[in-house]
Amino acid sequence: MEQLHPYIQQARQQGQTDNQIRQSLLASGWNAEQVGSAIAKTDNFDNQQNSNHSLNSTAQSITQRMNRRTFAATFFVSAIPCVAVAAVSNIANAFHGTLQNTLYAIFALLLLPTVLYWIITFFVATINRAHDIGWHLIVAIVFGFLTPFLLILGLIPGQKVANKYGSIPPRKFNLRSALIWW
Repeated sequence: MEQLHPYIQQARQQGQTDNQIRQSLLASGWNAEQVGSAIAKTDNFDNQQNSNHSLNSTAQSITQRMNRRTFAATFFVSAIPCVAVAAVSNIANAFHGTLQNTLYAIFALLLLPTVLYWIITFFVATINRAHDIGWHLIVAIVFGFLTPFLLILGLIPGQKVANKYGSIPPRKFNLRSALIWW
């Protein structure tokens, strides 16, 4: 039954569904219990590999892939520091004198790192999402900051097989990937 594990992984990489794999194995003489157990063990192994990869990776690389959920969450999570800096600016408007100047100074100090963090996060997430679809880095760079392009990136499903940018990203949302640099 251990010989089924590589077969199942290879069939999945070629784009076959679990039902297609199951039918093929049953037609080859394997019984339903063996096939079901092998597919479940392969799922557990693949999920463990994906979660180990996610936990060991502290930052996204521009050579990886990113699923749609993590892509969308990345923009919401990366917007939090931007909102916080904007809040400091708005709070400063409520005060006068030295306190107002101090709050504006804090705003000025936080603005550049926050904007740089957001731009870098935005850029890396856009490239990783384009890679999941199978698009080249140049496409992501050229169109990366156009809003309609981002909507397309968020709506088009990724390739269901491994491509030249890596294996299929985990389907579940990954907060660590959404935070990218933390």
